[in-house]
Amino acid sequence: MLSIEQQLIIDRYKHPLFGGDVVAATHTASGENASCGDELTWNARIVDGVLVELKHQTRACAVCTASADLLAETFTGKAIELIQNHTNDEHADSLGIPLSPIRRKCATLPLEALKHLSPNL
Repeated sequence: MLSIEQQLIIDRYKHPLFGGDVVAATHTASGENASCGDELTWNARIVDGVLVELKHQTRACAVCTASADLLAETFTGKAIELIQNHTNDEHADSLGIPLSPIRRKCATLPLEALKHLSPNL
């Protein structure tokens, strides 16, 4: 039987709430994990330093996709500088599941990419 946390990871992987594209995106970022093939792109609309809308597009494992979705839920509507203060350890621990070193990279890839949002030109 799966724990509540494990079920949440599977649900967010199969049905991400923040997957897709931001139509009027002002910022983007991307990242990849060459060791496992995870790829993700962030699209964000930032207004006056606040993440008004944040979505991800992933071609990744369940842990990476769910991690991105939970980050989007956490930071939508919040000040952009809060992302810089969020650590990989805090984020990985917040998933509530045991993570091997390789899975830890899957879990933290979305946060590492999100910290590099840059304006669309």
